[in-house]
Amino acid sequence: MPWLLILILTFTGCATTQYKKVVSPSQDLYFDANDVFENEDYVLAIELYEEFLEKAPTSSLAVPAKINLGLAYYNENDCEGTMNTLKGTKIQDTNIKAIIDNILNECNGVIAKTEPSEAKGEGEEIAIVVEDAYIDDYGSIVLYGHVDKPATLYIEGAKIPVNEHNIFTATVPWRKGRDLEIIAKDELGNEGAIDFYADSEEPEEPENLRIIRATADSIEFEWDANEEPDLKGYLLFFRRKGGSLQEIQEIITDLRYEIVGLQRFISGSNKTFELYLRAVDKMNNYSEDSDILEITLP
Repeated sequence: MPWLLILILTFTGCATTQYKKVVSPSQDLYFDANDVFENEDYVLAIELYEEFLEKAPTSSLAVPAKINLGLAYYNENDCEGTMNTLKGTKIQDTNIKAIIDNILNECNGVIAKTEPSEAKGEGEEIAIVVEDAYIDDYGSIVLYGHVDKPATLYIEGAKIPVNEHNIFTATVPWRKGRDLEIIAKDELGNEGAIDFYADSEEPEEPENLRIIRATADSIEFEWDANEEPDLKGYLLFFRRKGGSLQEIQEIITDLRYEIVGLQRFISGSNKTFELYLRAVDKMNNYSEDSDILEITLP
């Protein structure tokens, strides 16, 4: 996935090259590593990043160096090196963290397929695939997926049923920022294991709210669709200008909505209303508020 690598470098290595002429020798090594990374010489990039991290482990560039080192391993199809480098790295930027989480999930799946943990019996590893995940109404995470052969599944030590088609659905208590250990074992003692990392990236705020029509008691409006593939829907907030904020107690899945019964909020001659949206995804990550749409009823 070259675009992922370019994106990460934009936020890390490449963004700092403007300071190259005032850096220390160890920092110069970091920029040399970035140069060979951009030239897709990942083997040499790995060598240079590791040398930099050995010489300057507490540098302000240590975290971006670890990210790029992990990506160099990833682009060399070395998932073990990727996992050893990136797992546990503290990443502040939510966009980069979401990308790294996806890479770690992908590598976990590869490792589960190719490198069973001390597999016994016939020595056949068990692959675990999480196909979908979302937060339910009670704040638990629901996981849906499958294993590639009959097995017993454990999530955080709790036994999870697997049906005759090797499909599982699990509901697990959830805390944001937490990862889940998922282990599969069969009767022969073969195993597979992954750590599941949940998406923590916020959706983009909804855009282009616009009025379709307004009556003395209602407002109908629409907006442009968000592009996130895991979008759950939209939350609507409105108020009479200067009044108390109201929230529609449902997640809206369409791109058009009508608020009715507005007469009960009108006081005197003030018939102006304000409304805005927030987007929410399956992991209950919320966007920033959209721009406020203001409308005066006729």
